[in-house]
Amino acid sequence: MADQSELPKGTYEDAVAMIGVQQQIQFGEVPVSLALIRVFAATVEDPNPAYWDIAEARRLWGGIGAPPGMLHGWVMPLLWRPDGREERTALSARIPLPGTSLINVSTDVEYFDFARPGDTINVTETMTAVSGEKSTRLGVGHFVTTLAIYRTGTGARIADYRNTLFRYTPHDQDGPR
Repeated sequence: MADQSELPKGTYEDAVAMIGVQQQIQFGEVPVSLALIRVFAATVEDPNPAYWDIAEARRLWGGIGAPPGMLHGWVMPLLWRPDGREERTALSARIPLPGTSLINVSTDVEYFDFARPGDTINVTETMTAVSGEKSTRLGVGHFVTTLAIYRTGTGARIADYRNTLFRYTPHDQDGPR
C-alpha cells in the first residue's frame, strides 16, 4: 500500500471517472509449491491433513491445494531482487479523492478452486464503486470498492476478492464536529 501521505488528491467526480478502470495484470513471481504450502501451514500451525498428506489431499480435494490464506502471497513481488524490487501500488491507493487516511472496511472473498502446485497466479483489480461523501466516527470521506480476480496461468478463475476501503479526513484534521 502507498504511504498515506502520498495518496493522490482529487474530487469525487475524479474518482467516479475511474469506475471500471482496471489495473494492469500482475503476475506472481514464484509458482505455487508444496514446500511453500507446508511452510505457510507450519507458520500458522494449520493441522489440516490435506496440507501434510498427499493421499489425504487427493481424497479430499483431488490433489494438494494451497490454503486460501495464501492467495495474496502468490502475486506479491519478492521483497528483494538483485536487480531491484518491483514496486506495486494497489489500485485503491491510486484513486484521486479528498482525504488523508485509508482504513479497510470489508473484504468478501469467493473461492472457486485451489491454487495448486505448479500454478503461477495472476490478478487484475478493477474499481467498481465509490460512494458519495459520508460522515463516520472516524471522519468524512468516501467508500471505495474494488474487485480483484485471481487466475492461474491457464486462465482458470481461483477467487474473486471484493474489498471496500474508507478514504477519509479524520475529524481532528478538519476541526471539531
